[in-house]
Amino acid sequence: MRKDISIARVPWGVRDILKIVLATFIVPFGILLVLIGMSHFGFLPVAVRDTLKNNDFVVNLGFELVVIVVETSMVVWLMRKYHLRFSDLGFRKFSLWKALLYVVLGLILFSFLVAGVFVLITVLVPTIDVDQAQNTSFEFGDKGVGLIIGFVATVILAPIIEELYFRGLILPAVAKRYGWLLGVVISSGFFAILHMQVNVIIYTFLLGIVLSFFYIRLKSIIPGIVLHMINNLLAFIVLAGLIK
Repeated sequence: MRKDISIARVPWGVRDILKIVLATFIVPFGILLVLIGMSHFGFLPVAVRDTLKNNDFVVNLGFELVVIVVETSMVVWLMRKYHLRFSDLGFRKFSLWKALLYVVLGLILFSFLVAGVFVLITVLVPTIDVDQAQNTSFEFGDKGVGLIIGFVATVILAPIIEELYFRGLILPAVAKRYGWLLGVVISSGFFAILHMQVNVIIYTFLLGIVLSFFYIRLKSIIPGIVLHMINNLLAFIVLAGLIK
């Protein structure tokens, strides 16, 4: 029986990662631009044009779903190309008690890290508004289908897909070629840029560093997924207005 692939000796490389990242960026934005162009020149039905123009919920939901489909397709492509199992991508067994300790300490240390960095940024770069409200992908509301969709996408799907992508795929591929330090920085950088808001980019970059450390130390992305879910759940509760 074939043993699991070590995170330091993965068969895929930087070229594979570049293809995945480019597809993840280009395809969703390309589809959105095509739809906007078709709408502008009147090639779409009036109802579709009105939806693109006025319904941010549907547009953002559609964009998120396209991203998920593209990312899933890229994972399937990579797994077929190298005959991978999910364990090769980081879904491995781990020490439960050690992981619990990492999650608890990780949440505490991450909170202090974010607070310290944000204070430093406020002093050194006061033009950056570290308290700027996050632009959410969904009009959550406080009940109904929007809340359910937002919860599933933000708290369940996003942590799994993002950990698989940025820690399971990108981190080891870059680290294999350039070393763990650049692997952590580059994978966390890609992870942060996708959030497209300065204060959130900074926050997410720091989160990516912590999650990368989890994967390197525990050899499994599952504890990182749990920490990521907890982080997103706390953000979801605040952004959805569940705490008044």
